[in-house]
Amino acid sequence: SLGMENTHFHDDHKHVVARRAAGYRRLDEGGFEISMTTLDMVGDGGLLTTVDDLLAWDRSFTDDPLGIVPTMLTRGTLNGGEQISYAFGLGAGSYRGLTTVRHGGAFVGFRADILRFPEQRFSVICLCNVAQSRPSTLANQVAEVFLGELMEPEAEPAPDAAAETGAEAEPFDPALLDDYPGSYRVEPELLLEITREGDRLFGTPDDGDRRELHPAGSDRFEVPSLSATLTFERSEAGDVSGLVIDFGSRRTTAPRVSDRPLAGDELAPYAGTYFNEELNANYLFSLEEGKLRVRVGRRLPEDVVVRESGHGGCELGTIRFERSGNGQVAGFVLQAGRVRNLRFVRR
Repeated sequence: SLGMENTHFHDDHKHVVARRAAGYRRLDEGGFEISMTTLDMVGDGGLLTTVDDLLAWDRSFTDDPLGIVPTMLTRGTLNGGEQISYAFGLGAGSYRGLTTVRHGGAFVGFRADILRFPEQRFSVICLCNVAQSRPSTLANQVAEVFLGELMEPEAEPAPDAAAETGAEAEPFDPALLDDYPGSYRVEPELLLEITREGDRLFGTPDDGDRRELHPAGSDRFEVPSLSATLTFERSEAGDVSGLVIDFGSRRTTAPRVSDRPLAGDELAPYAGTYFNEELNANYLFSLEEGKLRVRVGRRLPEDVVVRESGHGGCELGTIRFERSGNGQVAGFVLQAGRVRNLRFVRR
């Protein structure tokens, strides 16, 4: 009824779609690679649309022919009484003093954001096909061009210490490279391993890909493919005690911990078949050439990191192995994005 003729749920990945954009991911070493899905899925990640069709969708919220917008903008309330910004599928908030309604999305090489200013009857629709894009930031910038005169002054950025004193940023000293390798706890279930190869530094989360860290000053590194900055912190004695990760508007502090990855025969106790009743699925862990690998259905085997504490992970997510009273590995708990506490028992 909205006339969205170029929008559909893509439940057949072999279906040819005219003028379809490909998704890309920027590589650390330069260039790009295709980042697409072959999943036959609907809902999150399975909707194909256009900017023109989304304009029709956006106008329906202004006209509200079904009278559902007030319900969709009803914010959730936590058990403690605190009201959150997320409503029924929409984020209700404000930007520089103006009321906003927005929602973003991310899947493989695609990023999207729709930002509405209902009181000004103004919307920004931003669709991107590079994984490192920041559509929310771009949408904000477009809104500032048209509505800037109505907005509150932009908050002043925190002063940079070097700029404040007129000094130049301290250059990077390659002699410090040995200070950084080790394990850093980014989240309770997720660790980041920093390693050195020659004069190059790399970071590998237990559940993700290895990325090179490029020097950007004293104890400071950048990851261009993620548009992220890592700053190592030091104790009073001068030892590296942790790092601060700046990724977009999010800042995470990761303390350095003693929880090394296991290798070789140390991984043998974790090999076996693990079963989850809810999924009715077996995950097969096997020790191959000194590495622990997991096989799930027809997926290619994936390397698994296991640490002394029993924490670890792979591309599936983060894993916490559990032991029985006699010390034997009895199962594990998987955290995979929005999937939380999925428990597997050893067979």
